[in-house]
Amino acid sequence: MWLVYDAKQRLIYIPNYPLLNFLLATGIFLALSNWLFEATVVLNDALVPSDITAKALGRRVAAAAAALTALYALVAVCRAI
Repeated sequence: MWLVYDAKQRLIYIPNYPLLNFLLATGIFLALSNWLFEATVVLNDALVPSDITAKALGRRVAAAAAALTALYALVAVCRAI
């Protein structure tokens, strides 16, 4: 959001207070970033345990690829309807 040309017009939480808007937007960004980091750590621990073998990891990667392919096909079918 900070890289768009008109960010001053897009990020208006408190009218006529640009510094407070910037601080609030930055706080929201940092909180969301931290939450996504923690979610990524949990998903990494769940999907790739530290004691996994190469064969089991390959099966999990193949299953994830199959699931993503199935979801992509489902979206394609839904858009065609």
